[in-house]
Amino acid sequence: MLLRRTRWPLPGEYRSGGDYSLQGHIALPWAGELDRLMQRCTALTPQSRPTMADFAKEVRACLAEPPELRVAPSIAEMQDRLAALTAAPREAAQLVLERRNSRERLAAELEVLCKDLWGVVDGMLDTRFLFYESQPEPSDATRLVPMGMRPWAYSRGAQFTSPDQSSKAAVRFSFVVRVVDELSDETEIAFDLRVVHRHEGLEDYPFVQQRDWNVPLGSVQFARALSEIRAMASNAVPEMLPRILHIMALADDHVPDWYTEARRGDV
Repeated sequence: MLLRRTRWPLPGEYRSGGDYSLQGHIALPWAGELDRLMQRCTALTPQSRPTMADFAKEVRACLAEPPELRVAPSIAEMQDRLAALTAAPREAAQLVLERRNSRERLAAELEVLCKDLWGVVDGMLDTRFLFYESQPEPSDATRLVPMGMRPWAYSRGAQFTSPDQSSKAAVRFSFVVRVVDELSDETEIAFDLRVVHRHEGLEDYPFVQQRDWNVPLGSVQFARALSEIRAMASNAVPEMLPRILHIMALADDHVPDWYTEARRGDV
């Protein structure tokens, strides 16, 4: 607050290398050392914070003449100084690496979810329908969450279509997981599952089930949301299968009421 001339301190744990880093706001040779010190002092766990004696020692070291300005500084002093000057960018690079690794682990977890959903739908259809993996944009699930650029997003979809010439029946699912804010790890999740009835180029949806969540990434709530997606697909089988059988039993020359209404609306 004193060095940046602000009225209020930052809430919670201080992070060096971010927008509020002292090195980006003041031109002092010991800004990097203070950044590291403040990060240690605001650690969430008390045992991770320095004692006041250690704090005073660090501040005295900051006020001392930098070793690069002395006639004969020791190697150890210069190495300590180098560590302080490179701490913020090294920590920022490490954070980027950790985030990349966590996204790769998340993508692998979501790939397993997608395969589980494939298994549920294919098992319901007794492997009688044709399978198409798809990522339509925008997908049915994407329509459930606000549009906009996100730091990270993962979307998958699949469609199982009846093998008849008109492909009049289909089961389609899609889901999307998007990180809204990297600092808070706020995440949007959306899932859409539907039965499709096609006729003469138009579609009707006699069964639609969809839901969206807003949860922290990697939290218990996030894991619960993925479990709920699996449960939604499994629990929907008794409702979807009769509708699929009804569509498949219709004669090829049958004109559905919904199609007549849609065409009337077009006219």
